[in-house]
Amino acid sequence: MSFNSSKCFSMRVTHKRNPVTKNYKMGHHILEEVKHHPYLGVELSNDLKWSTHINQTVTKANKMLGLLKRNIYYCNNSTKSIAYKSLIRPKLEYCSGIWDPQHKSDGDKLERIQKRAARFTVGDYSRESSITKILADLEWEPLQDRRTKLRLTTIYKETHGYIPLK
Repeated sequence: MSFNSSKCFSMRVTHKRNPVTKNYKMGHHILEEVKHHPYLGVELSNDLKWSTHINQTVTKANKMLGLLKRNIYYCNNSTKSIAYKSLIRPKLEYCSGIWDPQHKSDGDKLERIQKRAARFTVGDYSRESSITKILADLEWEPLQDRRTKLRLTTIYKETHGYIPLK
């Protein structure tokens, strides 16, 4: 199997202000250095922060929520809830055990999507209504709690040999 060197990139992971620069070659082609690059649907960055990935995830989820608002506006609440759980929430949670937000602001961006989807699902856009009550009525857990449970489940499976590490 041969590599297409024009599709390959190099990324240096460092926190140094003035990192040592070095050009990497594959064959006769010098690899382009990038600051972030997608890998299996997760945006990896050279500073090991997840803000770029979270911003892209929020953008995708917002687009999908807009699509749902345009196309299933007149459907009942259970249909809207199922649509959210099957089309939007998987985008917000994909590989979240790996990239669980380090900063509160990143987590808040994700929670805002769920809150907007909850208001859409019940059709209540009033400022006086409690979003906490709406989420409780829909029986939707906060995304942070779901990520914590996923992380704990993964650690349990890894510790007890249910996930092969080789």
